Amino acid sequence: MQLINYGTRFLNLMLLILVQSILATSLALACPTIAGSGLPTGTTGQIAKVTAPNKLMFCNGSTWQDFGGSPTADACTVDGQVNPLAGEARYCNQNVFWRFDSGATTNGACTNLGQVRFNSGNTRIEFCNGTNWRVVSTDANADALTFGSVSNRSWLSTAASLIQRVTGFTGGTPTFNNTGPCVFTQRVCNDPACASQISATTTPAYVANGQYLRLSILAAESGLTTCSFEATFGTTTYSYTITTAAIDTSPLAATFPGLYQQATSSTVSSAIVQIQGHSGVSISIGDLGTNSSPEYRTCNDATCTSVSFNWTSSANTLSTGQWVQMRLTTATGIHLKRARLTTGSTTHDWFASTGTCPEYPVLAAGASLTCSCPAGMLNLPTTGSGSLRNPSGSSPYRMASNPCLAAIHAGGLNDATGGTITLTANTPLECVNFYGSTANGVTTGNISSPNSAMHLTAPITSSSTCPP
Repeated sequence: MQLINYGTRFLNLMLLILVQSILATSLALACPTIAGSGLPTGTTGQIAKVTAPNKLMFCNGSTWQDFGGSPTADACTVDGQVNPLAGEARYCNQNVFWRFDSGATTNGACTNLGQVRFNSGNTRIEFCNGTNWRVVSTDANADALTFGSVSNRSWLSTAASLIQRVTGFTGGTPTFNNTGPCVFTQRVCNDPACASQISATTTPAYVANGQYLRLSILAAESGLTTCSFEATFGTTTYSYTITTAAIDTSPLAATFPGLYQQATSSTVSSAIVQIQGHSGVSISIGDLGTNSSPEYRTCNDATCTSVSFNWTSSANTLSTGQWVQMRLTTATGIHLKRARLTTGSTTHDWFASTGTCPEYPVLAAGASLTCSCPAGMLNLPTTGSGSLRNPSGSSPYRMASNPCLAAIHAGGLNDATGGTITLTANTPLECVNFYGSTANGVTTGNISSPNSAMHLTAPITSSSTCPP
């Protein structure tokens, strides 16, 4: 039998550990790797110690099998060390000993205490307890798990359960039974905070003994609707249930993308956006100090073929799942016009710019662009509805950056007045790294992958040298 050690050697300073060859000729069957486990493609009888979640596994000829068991209170320091105690076998899993899940099944007499072998007859791992070969059993039934239930949940919100450790079985893939009009996700993790996530799926995924589970449910868009997530390991079934609130007056935030390079003194309209996650709320629109004469309309479909309330500035009622569109009158010169739509307790901002700068320029190497930026760019949010995406880099900037914000960051543009800027694409065009920084009210981001670059050439000149 082949013995594999991932990251550390199997040591036993006190006891002789013998790994016996397969009793019969190896069947040479393959065990496919398990996603996220680091396991290789194994052969019959092969033992591997994996990094996720640092467990012993063995190949039974077709699938990797978990040694199972449960943690003891006994500390250990030699990762992977195996030793018997009181007729049981256990191994060191990073810092505590774990028992082999062996039950009471025996398979003949033995004399070499601590010896481990693979038995091709029953395709199981066996160990010698000094008297008999004990069979490391297959236990498909996990210990009881408690995930609880949640009531009065906001519509279309995601409810995450407690994080539970799965123990007392030899690993397996659960069967799912979902009820209700919700979206269910099972997360498999290596740690009690689920910081190291192995998988997040809406379909059954393998869970090793000792790993952690977190269940999440995306709630329905209806009141007093109950959804339940059930998963079963063998005969052990665990569940997580949520029920939505009867009334929800806090719609989800929706994004109305801003408009650039719009004609002056013209009426422009926003995208048609569905406002979700509410039971019916009041709706109104207001001007954000720019005299834009904003209006809105509510619709029953994504193209506004069926209009519920036509263009108006008066307050109305928005029904569940309806679509909304805004419009406003652009400035007579280079300026921003802004509007705010209020639905229940949620606000959605939108703007239109008559500046000539695009949202994200695309330039060939060495090419330049001269364009105008409106005043008030810093008044626009960088997250949420009607938001901008902050530039990446610090002179030069990644090409897919808002040129006006990049010019403010570089110190070449006064946001209070706006103005004309000139951008030039770097030669060579591509930089590998873009390092963010904060300057003049703009915080730029980091990105480390080859991308086109640009720098400011007027009214000031920023660096055109790629950072290391």
